[in-house]
Amino acid sequence: EYIAVGNQDGAVELYHNGTKKFETDSDGVEIFGNRLRLADNVKAAFGSGADLQIYHDGSNSFISDAGTGDLIITGTVIRPRTDQFTLNNAANNENMISAVADGAVSLFFNGSTKFQTTNTGATVTGNLIASGNVDANSNGSRVSVGDNADLLMTHINNGLIDCVTGELEIIAQNHIFLKTADSKNAISCNQNGAIKLYHNNVEA
Repeated sequence: EYIAVGNQDGAVELYHNGTKKFETDSDGVEIFGNRLRLADNVKAAFGSGADLQIYHDGSNSFISDAGTGDLIITGTVIRPRTDQFTLNNAANNENMISAVADGAVSLFFNGSTKFQTTNTGATVTGNLIASGNVDANSNGSRVSVGDNADLLMTHINNGLIDCVTGELEIIAQNHIFLKTADSKNAISCNQNGAIKLYHNNVEA
């Protein structure tokens, strides 16, 4: 039963209970088996300056981009498994992404939460700017504005704009037109001018 084998101009081999577990080759080393075990706080370091480090500190697991350049993860399908995933900056003092099993996924800007999923949808903190459509595609979906949902826009069988608190003001720099679905005028309000009412697109 082999324990260790050294081959002239060739590999050095290490065995466990007669089974080869480690072998040097012309490119480096090869490990045979199911795992490489490192103790807590022992880092697997990659790069001349230990730029990439992987380790477990006894409580949490870390993949740390401690050197120069970006941390790039590639693959057709990437499926890391964990109950809580946190992506921090290199200094490890700011959250960038957080995901909790059975809980929220959060996106951050400069350490502040800006987008967070909830059990009913998602919460945006700050302004939401869209370059395309913002769709509420199901009947009864609504857009609410104000601390207490003071202004509501919804559609069930008919479109509804409901100003729950205060007055509803519609302001335009020039003219305001109220039109039918086929673009016929119904009411027009002209700045510094007349209010006109129409019947079948003809001024009454």
